[in-house]
Amino acid sequence: MDCRELLAQEFLRRRNKNQSYSLRGFARDLKLSPAALSEVLNRKRELSKKNLLKICDRLGLSPNQRVALLCEKSSDSTDISDASFLLLKEDTFQLMSSWYYMAILSLAETYEASADARAIAARLGIQEFEAKEALAALLRLKFIEINSGYLKRTVQQVTTSSDVPSSAIRRYHSENLKRADESLQRDAVELRDFSSINMAMDPALLPEAKDMIKKFRRRLSRFLESGKKKEVYTIAIQLFPVSRATEVRGEKK
Repeated sequence: MDCRELLAQEFLRRRNKNQSYSLRGFARDLKLSPAALSEVLNRKRELSKKNLLKICDRLGLSPNQRVALLCEKSSDSTDISDASFLLLKEDTFQLMSSWYYMAILSLAETYEASADARAIAARLGIQEFEAKEALAALLRLKFIEINSGYLKRTVQQVTTSSDVPSSAIRRYHSENLKRADESLQRDAVELRDFSSINMAMDPALLPEAKDMIKKFRRRLSRFLESGKKKEVYTIAIQLFPVSRATEVRGEKK
């Protein structure tokens, strides 16, 4: 994989989604200067391994994509020689970074969920090739089975672990936030619930708050899954800072 080709393809992908998206905006998102990005794309500048790793993270590249790019910089592949390990990491990355992998996993719990990729794509509003790739990965991981043309979930709980790349988790949450915004604009109020609250709090209480949120999510999930499973929903709870301490901004006074 050529770094310049990947950057060009990613820019075109974003441009197709938003015609006003510019090369300057792409440079901003990559945290590069527009001039530096232009020189890289025109083969007038090489990216260092350090900068390449940063771009991999900012683009949310999968482990296999990272390996392919880094092979341009180094011939040392001793830490990536186990193909089966890479495959598992790739599948795990996709499972956690693309929202529809988890949605298909939940869809497999509904009554007579078709295993046809076209039907899944239509139901979730994704591309057919995305449904096919997700189905293949979930089957490899043995998270689902296909019986008489219908999906069947074979695992009960899926959660993150310390070896899942953080960029995958960030991408997963980012996609869920975008889906939430789409639902806010599209779905009737009877089919959704959006609420928020601002509060002044002590950040030292965050660890306990996170534990309370986790327990609440699981209790609510058990309650909602106790009925007849017809549709797939997402519970997304955000607790984040609005105000910023001056030392966090680097404005020490």
